[in-house]
Amino acid sequence: MRSEKYRGALAAVAGASLGLALAFLIAPLLPWRAVPGQLPGRAAAEGFDPRGGMLRLGLVVLLPLLGGAAARALFPPRFPAGLGGREPASRRVLPLCRPRRRILVPAVLAHALGAWAFLSGPALWREIAPWTLYAVLAAASLALAAVLGRGRPEQGAAYLGASAVVLPAALLGPRQTSFWIAAGAAVYALPPIARAAASLLPATARLCRGLVVAVLLPGCVTAVAAAAMMRAPRNADLFEDGHALMPASEYLRGERPYRDIVPGHGLVSDGLLAAAELRIFGDDYLGVSRGEKALGLLFNPAFYALGVGATGSPAFGFCGLLLSFLFFPQYVHFRPMASLWTLALALYAARSKKRSAWFVCGAALPIGLCVAVEYATYTGAAVAVALWVARGRRLEHLRRVLLGALASAAVIALALGLLGVLGGFLHATFVFIPALLPVYALGFPRLVRPHDAAALWASATDDTVILYAFVALSVVLLGAYLPRAPRVGPRARAALPVAAWAVAAMPSVLERWHVGYPLLVVPVGLLLFVRWSGGWRAWTSPLRLGPAAALGVLALARKPAFLSLLLAGSIAQTPREPADFRPLEAPPRARGAVFGPTDAALVASTAEMMRRANLRPDDTWFDFVGAPGLYFLFDRDCPIRYYEVPFYESERAQREVIAAIESNPRVRVALVSGLWTTAIDGVPNERRAPLVAAYLRDRFQPFFRQGVVEYWIRRDEGAGATAAGPGASASSRR
Repeated sequence: MRSEKYRGALAAVAGASLGLALAFLIAPLLPWRAVPGQLPGRAAAEGFDPRGGMLRLGLVVLLPLLGGAAARALFPPRFPAGLGGREPASRRVLPLCRPRRRILVPAVLAHALGAWAFLSGPALWREIAPWTLYAVLAAASLALAAVLGRGRPEQGAAYLGASAVVLPAALLGPRQTSFWIAAGAAVYALPPIARAAASLLPATARLCRGLVVAVLLPGCVTAVAAAAMMRAPRNADLFEDGHALMPASEYLRGERPYRDIVPGHGLVSDGLLAAAELRIFGDDYLGVSRGEKALGLLFNPAFYALGVGATGSPAFGFCGLLLSFLFFPQYVHFRPMASLWTLALALYAARSKKRSAWFVCGAALPIGLCVAVEYATYTGAAVAVALWVARGRRLEHLRRVLLGALASAAVIALALGLLGVLGGFLHATFVFIPALLPVYALGFPRLVRPHDAAALWASATDDTVILYAFVALSVVLLGAYLPRAPRVGPRARAALPVAAWAVAAMPSVLERWHVGYPLLVVPVGLLLFVRWSGGWRAWTSPLRLGPAAALGVLALARKPAFLSLLLAGSIAQTPREPADFRPLEAPPRARGAVFGPTDAALVASTAEMMRRANLRPDDTWFDFVGAPGLYFLFDRDCPIRYYEVPFYESERAQREVIAAIESNPRVRVALVSGLWTTAIDGVPNERRAPLVAAYLRDRFQPFFRQGVVEYWIRRDEGAGATAAGPGASASSRR
């Protein structure tokens, strides 16, 4: 009977695995060589067409689906209960906070972690190890819960939520040691006060329990990250920062997106958000840092929301948050935030059948498209899978999603239409940005064959290996269970959308080796796979012990003890600039950041060039290097629509750039050398945009050179400007 029960599921997994094996056999036979007329880039230089990589990825997804569908047709499931089947009626929707003991352990651990965020720094000065301190704090938190619950710690744990009001103090800048000790003491002083207040106001207990679930569990990790990472000055990067800050500067000058500047990643992430930060928090790097500090409040909690949305369990969500932070110890990464929260909504909607959740999920999709185009693609795939495996009437869910998406898209289209840039948005989002794949693609990174035991262990814990293994498992499970939807069971329903998100993110690995993009959901996905592996059995089930032990080994390989020491050291030390980084007194927008030697030299050379060329306030330069942050720092107009040379590799775009420079007399100078970005991926900008390079040689002449930084000036203005003597002569001989 037992084998009959699982026969359909095992056959589907076998069929999907066979499909994956066939995909790996057929993939090398697909076209791969570069095609005639392919845009310059590393792909063309190495002789491959990245669209062939996309075709291979599609094959890896399609053949397991066909294999799983064939297995389902040959071996239809006879017993829907259990692995992959319909869940028992009493367990179809997992409660959020019932029973109370489910929040005891996570509440105690989170309470101790919140106190650790304030006390680890002072303790390290007294040579108290971070893990020792945390063990003491956790024991104190458990004892406090027992005292507050009068011998029943599961009831007293609810009052630990009162300490959540102290967590925002971690966002403050440098303070005296006494302040952090007082904040840590307040974490333990507030719960007894809340317990005393509950005797007068019974609603206090419910409020504190809500604070545990909604604030303390996700907020304790955010507090640790903020205390360790958001006190030091911001490291400026004129290349990466310029992708958002240069468009933001243009918007503040009255220019419009898509018409005057083409956002490469998304309307919000490339300029609109930064413009709001500059307007609200200050028109310099310090204002940007303050804005990022405010936005970071939603980053780490997104991983908590994934776990809670998928399972309904705050304890599971907290475990997923801790594991995600172990993989990604950072405070904020804005671009994936909208995608992660939308995925959490989709998981919750698929589990609960809430109509409003599906509507909000649909409304979030067009918003995510404005935030970051690539992440919106991942979300779309995950939402489609969530709809396919959802409980209830799937057509009704789809209708709700479409209504939400149409309502949100209508508002966005109206706003863009009023600005006169709706056509530009549609073209850039659906035509221009996808066409840049050959420009940036590096191909999938290859795995190195280990030669000894140490290399084998290092390979097994490598992020790329982990991602490839997770994606391979994901496509097998997707192929095995999607043909059986919606009768897939609650654990498959929670895991499959997360798996689809990771698989859909693989083009980012093909393009720029962005392994971290799909890896964002892997920690929570691994937990969901472990939860799935034992069905409804307890955690002592042999089916679950193996995957759980493997996940534990993987977590230990991330060196949590070393990470805690780094975090405590960052909290303990007085914030200071990294080695070779220094603040700049000018220009004014540089306030609040420190600059590395290359960027600092570029800023100083640009300031000197402006003085020698007698640039007027409305004069500007053309950047042929890839340092768009200079336009922001000096508040100068970018004369073209593109902030990066690879954006205008096509002949049409190059002629557009030439026409823009030629017709704009305010463009008096051109930056032709000064950063490593003059040869992205080893391909010089002169090769990427040869027409523009020829135009610069024809209409501009060497003017100012300082180190590796070189500016050229228009030939008809060269006599009226003051060149740098030795540098100019060296440049003229080039």
